[in-house]
Amino acid sequence: MRCHKSFWVLNYVAIAIVGFIASYGATTGQAAPLTNTEISWDQFANIANISNPIVTDTTRFFNFEVDGNDIFFPDGSVYSQVFPGIGNASGLNVYVYQFQISPLWSDVSLTGVSFSFIFNPENTPVSIPSIGNITSFWINEDNPDIGFSDASVEPLEVIWDEGVLKIYFSLASPGETSFIIGTFAPANMPPALTVATLGTNPIGNPIIKPSVYTPTPEPSAALLLGLSLTGSLLFRRRHRFGII
Repeated sequence: MRCHKSFWVLNYVAIAIVGFIASYGATTGQAAPLTNTEISWDQFANIANISNPIVTDTTRFFNFEVDGNDIFFPDGSVYSQVFPGIGNASGLNVYVYQFQISPLWSDVSLTGVSFSFIFNPENTPVSIPSIGNITSFWINEDNPDIGFSDASVEPLEVIWDEGVLKIYFSLASPGETSFIIGTFAPANMPPALTVATLGTNPIGNPIIKPSVYTPTPEPSAALLLGLSLTGSLLFRRRHRFGII
């Protein structure tokens, strides 16, 4: 009975370690400013298969309560989608994001967005002809075939910081929309939704936060690591107590 209980304790420990390594292992390193490169719609279409998205596009509202105003109406929207990489981005997934302030009733300025992104895009730069290697980009197209139309605001800076992607810009006026912003992660890291943190001016209490797509650890690698850790822990415990 004691050995049976020990097995499950060790198994849970191994699973916890797997989760920790899977979520943290790809985040080691210092903050990395990404290239934040301007590209055209045609250049984007040469690295992303927009006709065959990996996930359904998601548009989520966000809302801040500032001085008790606009509680029942969203301050803005966030678009997020993931496409398979093609051409020089083959073997990667292309993650895109776009942000919009509500045209009618917003009383906030959106200054930045951050969310979990376990992979450092600096590890997989993509070469764009006549530009060079890029790790993040924004598409200079005001009416793209995806996302929101009437885009006009470019990102000021994009940083990967210890497993967090940080996008800085200034969407100040009602109706302002950012250009589409994108980056890369390996295709074997499946996308999943995560809640984003928003920076606003003035600062308010978030009452609705949006979700965006982010890469997650590759499942088979985590499973193999878990089996390996479990076996190793069991061997050490059995050997310690003279079982083998």
